[in-house]
Amino acid sequence: VCSYAQYKVDRLILSGRVALHYEDYVLSIQYFNQAISKKPYLWEPWQLRAIAKYYLDDWNGAEADASKAIELNPYITGLYDLRGISRIRQERYEGAIEDYSKAITLEPDNRNFWYNRAACYMELKSYDKALLQLDTVISRWEKYAPSYLLKAEVYLKTKDTLAAERWIDKSLQIDSFNANAWRVRAGLALHKEQWKAADMYFSKALHLKPKDAGSLINRALARLRLNNLRGAMSDYDEAL
Repeated sequence: VCSYAQYKVDRLILSGRVALHYEDYVLSIQYFNQAISKKPYLWEPWQLRAIAKYYLDDWNGAEADASKAIELNPYITGLYDLRGISRIRQERYEGAIEDYSKAITLEPDNRNFWYNRAACYMELKSYDKALLQLDTVISRWEKYAPSYLLKAEVYLKTKDTLAAERWIDKSLQIDSFNANAWRVRAGLALHKEQWKAADMYFSKALHLKPKDAGSLINRALARLRLNNLRGAMSDYDEAL
């Protein structure tokens, strides 16, 4: 009887995984609900239901399920990552920092954990801590362009535009196909009234991410300043 009951729970979890794979999150939750009702002491269905809830934008529910999974098995690194990102979505950055700190103790060579913790410090306006974190990331993973861009964003928050430009440029040297980096670079040029440069940088961003309405509107603004009225109207039309 016990082996049959275990088989039935395994089948429910497998069916939930399949539904999760095909992005049928509501159905997957139904399977995981059944598995949890039969064996609430198994951590895996709590984790999987948390993932499904996360993709349904139920971040509070995802956090609660991840917390239960951690209670049942505190040695699974991915659970802290899952709860951490759920907390970030709720702008609960202090809790996310706790999760990523724990995840780093379990898996110190995971670059994303360090990066996410740095981003949380930035959101909390702990800029010195964010920069220290990013120095660690850059020293260990020097080819990871997002860390350079995040460092630029920290400097932008502190109004140090010269330092921000330097770090954006370093990010683009490593990865010139990052639309977000070109967009930030363009925004700086726009702020400094460097209309031609702004037009060029927004064009690069839009080449990589053509449907970005924000970049279209800002390029239109630069083009108006350059007296390129036809180009500006074209951008406004496409943005609309």
